[in-house]
Amino acid sequence: MTVASSTSREEKRARTQKPASGSTVDESAQIPSVRDENTALQDQASLDKRIDELMDLATSDDPASLDVIVSELSNRNPEIRKAALEAVVQSGSREAIPKLVEVVPQVDDPKEKAAIVEAIEFLKLPSATEAIAAAGGPKTIGKRIRPVVSARTTLSK
Repeated sequence: MTVASSTSREEKRARTQKPASGSTVDESAQIPSVRDENTALQDQASLDKRIDELMDLATSDDPASLDVIVSELSNRNPEIRKAALEAVVQSGSREAIPKLVEVVPQVDDPKEKAAIVEAIEFLKLPSATEAIAAAGGPKTIGKRIRPVVSARTTLSK
C-alpha cells in the first residue's frame, strides 16, 4: 500500500506543479475559465443593452437624447459607433450633421467613413413634407372637392 499511496502523491504533485522554466507548454492553448466565459457573456449583454438604448433614444425628439447618441460616435467600440450612426439616421435630425462632419476626419476605416458620409447626405435630403411644399403643395389641399354623386342630387332627379 505504501507504494500505491506514494505513486498517488507523486501524480497529484505533478498535476499541481507549474511546468519548469524552459518547458514548451503552449499557454494560449489552455481552456478559458468559466469566469472568462461569464465575463464575455456579460460584456455582450452590456453591449446589446447599450445598442438597444441608442435605438430607443433615436425615437425621441429630445435634444438631450440626440446629444447622447452623437457622443457615442466617438466610442472605441465599433459596434457602438455603428449603432450610434444608425440611431442618428433613424432620428432624422439635421442637428447631428455638424457632429458627423466633425467625426469624419477622425475615422480610419474607409467603410465606416463612407457610412458617415452617406448618413450626412441622407440627413440633408428634404423630408416628404418639404418636398411637397417645394413642389407647390398638393393640388387638392385647401380646395373643396365636389362629389360625383351626392344624396341630394340623386333625390332631386
